[in-house]
Amino acid sequence: MTEWTQPSRVLPFCILVLWLYWNAAGVVVLADNAEGGAGMLKTYELTLSSPTLEHTIGLDLATPSLIKFVQIEVAKVNNPQLIPLSFKVDFQPVRGEQIYLGSFSLFPPNNPGKFIVATRGLLKTGGIVIVTLTPLQQASEGPNIHVWVKPLEFIGE
Repeated sequence: MTEWTQPSRVLPFCILVLWLYWNAAGVVVLADNAEGGAGMLKTYELTLSSPTLEHTIGLDLATPSLIKFVQIEVAKVNNPQLIPLSFKVDFQPVRGEQIYLGSFSLFPPNNPGKFIVATRGLLKTGGIVIVTLTPLQQASEGPNIHVWVKPLEFIGE
């Protein structure tokens, strides 16, 4: 066995390759903050046609199972019809079923804010935290809903 085919070397390499693949194939694209110019933090834009944000738990978190909360900051909301909005937060481990972590809603439905969802110690390296935007009622016409979310933060390691 060569040095690079030993199991102790192969697993971290596979995790790195998966992490790079998942981040390259993300559901949403980083976009400049609609209000900002140069130097503004990047945000994720969620719409009804692209309602999902995915964040892969990378090697940068030393012990993901010790993370107590995921913090989601909704930076800006464009919801002219004031459709009630909910956000579902799930964790998809590398192997196994997707796990529901929690949900939150905006109130009023065009009000940004910071929200935390308990992880229950379920986060693991290589898994994906998934945030999904869901309208809670039908709109009379095709709603023009846009929500900008800052990069996820992890609290309580």
